Parts: sequence; structure tokens; C-alpha cells
Amino acid sequence: MNTSEMKLAIRYGGKIVFVPQSRIIYCKTEGKNSKIYFMDGSTCLLKKIPLVKLIEKLDRSRFLFSHIAYIINTDIVTSISKSTSAIHKVFLNNSIEVPLSSSRKVELLNYIGRNMVYGKIQNPL
Repeated sequence: MNTSEMKLAIRYGGKIVFVPQSRIIYCKTEGKNSKIYFMDGSTCLLKKIPLVKLIEKLDRSRFLFSHIAYIINTDIVTSISKSTSAIHKVFLNNSIEVPLSSSRKVELLNYIGRNMVYGKIQNPL
């Protein structure tokens, strides 16, 4: 199956809604719940579902933890900022800022490293 066609089944109001995973920007812990943020600005609160359970349902070639409290869609990472502290930042769709812990930075860099080139940008995107 094409990863762009993979869907997440969400139980909502007595029915099951199938959401393309490509629409998910990131997921965040909210207490014992998880909240999913979508491309269109909508959100979905999953009650009593921790991120460790949610990531089992997501395409692992696309989604990974950036921090203990965040799962990101790696297809839409636009930049990673360096920091002198233990927490760095990942930017999604150029405007959404999500924390990146030092322990998760290595995994993310390994993931995107397959397509990384080095150089100086004269006119950044």
C-alpha cells in the first residue's frame, strides 16, 4: 500500500472515521490523552490513548517521536534549529514549532540523513 494512502481509524460520535495519515502534522500528549493536529487546522482529542499506543497505529516510515510528548510527521519537516540547551526545535510546514529532545535528534537526523546534502544557502527558502 502506498504510504500516502495509509489511514488512521478514529472512533468519533458512534462511527469510525478514516483519516489519511498524510493529513496529520503532529500529535501531542495532553495528560492521559493524545491530541492530533491536522493540516486543515482541525484537531482531534483521543481520550485515554497515550502517544506510545498511538504511534503503533501510525506509519513508522513517516512518523517518529521528536520529544517524549510529541510525534511528528517527518514528511513536513522544513528545518531543525540548533540550541545550546538539551531541547532543540523542529519546524513543520515552515511555521509550526515543536520541541526536539537531544535523545530524539539523532533518530531524526538519521532518518533525514539519507536525503541530506551539505552546503551554504545564499537565499534560504
